Amino acid sequence: TAAESFVRTVFISPLHFKSDIFYGTDGESVTEMQNYLVEWGYLDEASGFYGDETADAVYQFQLDFNIVNSEAELGAGHFGISTRTHFDTLLKDEESAAALLKKQKGEALMAKYVDLQDDKTQFARSLGLGAKGGDVTRLQEELVKLGFLRIEPSGYFGETTEHAVFKFQQAQSIVADKGQLGAGHVGPATRAALNSLLNNRY
Repeated sequence: TAAESFVRTVFISPLHFKSDIFYGTDGESVTEMQNYLVEWGYLDEASGFYGDETADAVYQFQLDFNIVNSEAELGAGHFGISTRTHFDTLLKDEESAAALLKKQKGEALMAKYVDLQDDKTQFARSLGLGAKGGDVTRLQEELVKLGFLRIEPSGYFGETTEHAVFKFQQAQSIVADKGQLGAGHVGPATRAALNSLLNNRY
């Protein structure tokens, strides 16, 4: 993985945290480690004491970076050599750290919640008055989520759905009024706007 190759490149130099940090200990190294966990979104605050909250934060970090696979695994929640090495991956390149964290967290979530794959359904064809089918239902479901449609999705593109599409287009600055070409019709620009929203949510 990208993380593994990145880790290999930094492992040849001394690690920032030169020794393991153990559960139940306190001190400057614990506080420093906690500060990074806070910065990266794994811990709420740095207390200076390595207790249950810190161990859980370390464990969540380890899960995201495939250091351990379960709480029962040896080293889970322990700030050991593998975890210290992955910390260095982030510390040595702050510009890449945010992107790498996002990637690793995303991959961990996808592995845990495989049904998220089903949510990334793109709109691939134009839709207008009289259209029917599963993509019309998905369109209506999306318009309901966005607050533009207040009827139960039926799979039929009627006038109510047309108006909801128009309101969505107005909100996205695709059309200005109902007299404009494409108003109420799901064409390329409207599909692109819908798909962009789906991608961002995904």
